[in-house]
Amino acid sequence: MSLNVTQPEINLREKFVENKQRLGIKGKEILESDTVEEARNTFSAGRKNIVINGGFDIWQRGTVFDVYIGYSADRWYSWNNAKIERTLTDDDRLVSKYAMKVTKDNAFATSPYSVNTHIERFRNFIDDDFTLSYWIRSNKRTSSGTPIMYVSSNAGSVGNTTISVGRIDAKELFATPEWVKKTVSFHIPDYTVAEIDEDAFLNLYITPSLDTSSHALQENDWIELADVQLERGTNATEFERRSVGSELALCERYFQKSYDYDVDPGSISNNGMLIEFGSGTGRNNSTLTTGAVFKRPMLTAPTIRLYSSVSGAVGVIWNSSDKVSTALYIGKNKFGRITINGGSTSSHAAFHYTATAELA
Repeated sequence: MSLNVTQPEINLREKFVENKQRLGIKGKEILESDTVEEARNTFSAGRKNIVINGGFDIWQRGTVFDVYIGYSADRWYSWNNAKIERTLTDDDRLVSKYAMKVTKDNAFATSPYSVNTHIERFRNFIDDDFTLSYWIRSNKRTSSGTPIMYVSSNAGSVGNTTISVGRIDAKELFATPEWVKKTVSFHIPDYTVAEIDEDAFLNLYITPSLDTSSHALQENDWIELADVQLERGTNATEFERRSVGSELALCERYFQKSYDYDVDPGSISNNGMLIEFGSGTGRNNSTLTTGAVFKRPMLTAPTIRLYSSVSGAVGVIWNSSDKVSTALYIGKNKFGRITINGGSTSSHAAFHYTATAELA
């Protein structure tokens, strides 16, 4: 004898939604999501911060740069001469310990300046929503209402496309020397893959006050930035704090050095130097066989700068004295040799190096 029991189908999603128990801040939205993307956008789970070194923990090149154009904090480039330095946030509302402070130089007192970071593979970001959040403070109020943030890319045949991420009233932005958090969401349009170069990248600018009026940033005016985060979706979530080791590993795809982490390139230091002892057989006479294996593969074959371990001078290595030298056979994982102009076979050769493979 058998017994068959039938009952109407039950929609579990509807039952959960009808449940009178408290679902939490985002529980109902998650249950009502129709796709994985909608659920993800609800609370931005996972390794969410697309910006590398948005917490300004990593400064392999140094922590103070006077009247400077170039890279300072890892992955961050400054335009127009300004003093760049690492500072402390000193505010419990911020996740990160450090900030980047940019102080305007007199020679460019009425010119706009900016800091920017490049993000690989523009193709990964097309036709999607993003939210940019950051903390900022400044010593000066300004009435400028121009855009202070935008995203652009060298997107192949699309050209240098500027993708606006909104306008923020700079008067509000610089109204107080206290830290203030700013958030803006935007959409990156869809492009066909054929339009976009394989190597195209996102270029994220932070450009305060583009006007040249009396309210613009002048000599010795400054801004500080901290907790810069770019994430998928339309919600600004708490800044993702990665370990220093993880952040350093991400940065080393673009810049590495033989010096200890806390030693600036060009310093006089034996720690970490590469050395080959004189052999008396001509090994150091013109070509030094010692190269270097990188800590991890780099984005592209990097530009190598050599430093004397004795004087700290760049473009030379120590071989009884500082001698002009050049790295050869450079790949993504190592460089194979070094040439020495007028090398001495009776003296050891010692050097440090930096390897740079930043996005253009």
